[in-house]
Amino acid sequence: MSDVQAKQFSQMYDLLQSLNARSLQFEQGQARLLTSVNEIKENQKLMQEEVADINKRLHVVETKTILLETKQQEYGVAGQAADSLRSENIALRERLDDMEDRSRRNNVIFYGIPDLASETWSDAEQKITSLLSERSLPSISGTFGIERSHRLGAFAANKCRPIIVQFSSFKTRDLILSCKMQIKTVGVTVSEDFSFATRLARRKLIEFGKSQGSTFKLRFNKLYQNNNCYTYNPKKTEYVCQPRSNALKEMLACFH
Repeated sequence: MSDVQAKQFSQMYDLLQSLNARSLQFEQGQARLLTSVNEIKENQKLMQEEVADINKRLHVVETKTILLETKQQEYGVAGQAADSLRSENIALRERLDDMEDRSRRNNVIFYGIPDLASETWSDAEQKITSLLSERSLPSISGTFGIERSHRLGAFAANKCRPIIVQFSSFKTRDLILSCKMQIKTVGVTVSEDFSFATRLARRKLIEFGKSQGSTFKLRFNKLYQNNNCYTYNPKKTEYVCQPRSNALKEMLACFH
């Protein structure tokens, strides 16, 4: 082999080695690229799974939000219905209290009349009639127009149960109350008969009137003091003062 041929052969060998090295590098690069592509695909798959999971959770949240909004609307409607029923109940209670007070208009309660365990309704009525006769009070057909009378509560020794009396007319009841000072001289006191709500209001108003340190008048469920008219609000346990201009009108109305 001549020198020229040897040189050419050497150059060709070097070229083949260079091509082989480049081919190896290319294959290694392709392998790395394929690995990267696979990693990208795997990451993409994981990302898709995460996105799917997020979408699933988001759907659950949206569903719960819709349910919550629906419940809130239902609660709102229920709350409005409850408020309406509450207002209606208060109005009905006030009407019932008013009707009860009207049904008690002709009643008078007597305190301090001697009591007996064997006492009958007729005995109680006779005691009332005798008491009023002794005080020289005008009677109606000799009976003072008593429709019914009876003791309140169960008998207890050493205690006098009050006697509640229903008269036939409001005028007779008014007459009895106007003579309460005469009746009191024999140790008997009398009072009007009211519903529980009115009794509570009167008790609270009396406490309020005494706390103000000046004289006052109590008419039914209203207190008049210093030209002001006060009522008791059981819902807020407070005392409501009416305008001064209405106080005199309210007070005069109680006498009619």
